[in-house]
Amino acid sequence: LGYVEIGPVQQFYSFNPVEGSRVAFGGRTTRLVHPKVRLSGLVAYGVADRQWKWRAGLEYVLERYPWRKFSLSARHDMLQLGQAARTLRQDNILATLLRRYKNYSLAPEHHYQLQYFHEFYAGLSLQGDVGHRALFPNQYVAFLRPDGQEKREIRYTYLGVEFRWKHKEKYFTNYFERQAIGSDYPEITLTSQGAWRGVLWTDYSFLKLRGRVRQKVHLHPVGYAWLLLTGGVILGRVPYPLLELHEGSNTYAISRFGFDRLGFYELLSDRWVSASYEHHFMGFFLNHVPLLRHLKFRELAGIKSVWGAVKPENLGLLQSSHALRGIGTEPYVEAMLGLENILHVLRVDVVWRLTHTTPEERPIPSVRVGLALQF
Repeated sequence: LGYVEIGPVQQFYSFNPVEGSRVAFGGRTTRLVHPKVRLSGLVAYGVADRQWKWRAGLEYVLERYPWRKFSLSARHDMLQLGQAARTLRQDNILATLLRRYKNYSLAPEHHYQLQYFHEFYAGLSLQGDVGHRALFPNQYVAFLRPDGQEKREIRYTYLGVEFRWKHKEKYFTNYFERQAIGSDYPEITLTSQGAWRGVLWTDYSFLKLRGRVRQKVHLHPVGYAWLLLTGGVILGRVPYPLLELHEGSNTYAISRFGFDRLGFYELLSDRWVSASYEHHFMGFFLNHVPLLRHLKFRELAGIKSVWGAVKPENLGLLQSSHALRGIGTEPYVEAMLGLENILHVLRVDVVWRLTHTTPEERPIPSVRVGLALQF
């Protein structure tokens, strides 16, 4: 609308059993207000819990070539621990429409963060952040001590650093955001985050170290593949909300970087290694089937797995109202077969959970859908 943008519109209405109907309204300024500064905000109200939530942000772009940017954010909102990055948030109307079961695992969070992103040259960057975070229990997510008393909150002030390198990476750039369009080289990301008990309202001392390698592999004439390797370790004694809650999903939407058949608050670790392989055959098989060839469907297959362990002293520090457990000696594994390029925009996967089966998550196929623009 000229000086402001209204949105994100997909978050203006959603529903979950904790908040009930959630209505929200937000917006942000445009370059017409200032070409380097953007303000944003959102307010929301839950009809069932009768609580107001809000988010606010300030961005300042120092340079665009190379990209250098300060961000300041604050939020008082509901949090889903163990949700994979770039998946449907619970306050998205699509998550409401595509959910598989009622999700009672949302809990309040207060989070304040100052972040600085510094690009040395295209593809090589360093990001630093300092922040304070507070997590709170509710009637669905408990923080129970071994003596049965409930811990009222978990607070910590942290410092974090992220190193990322993807050689010769290219981008689409506008005034305030960038979208990577890739390169032929691997993406390497190393992150660390630490806190010290007693410093600036911090309840626990810990150091989290993570590493990730993602690479697109061209396999002509049988298409290409995406290979993703991740791993990490958490040093220190911390309760389950600060451990690695492996990324689950409760919708029928495809989770590219999480596990489609894993539930929230199901598996956790304080040291872990995961691997994901996704092969896009680009019609290598279906192009030989006369009736399907003209539809231009493209087949794909993949497998995801994670192995990890958790120390008993971490697992027993706080009890959850959910059936949390370590992965154990057998890795968690799920496999997928799919079709993409359906009307150029749709992708449909059939996913099997191969290990750690439960009455709710049986080893039978389940369908997932997503958008994947291809031409």
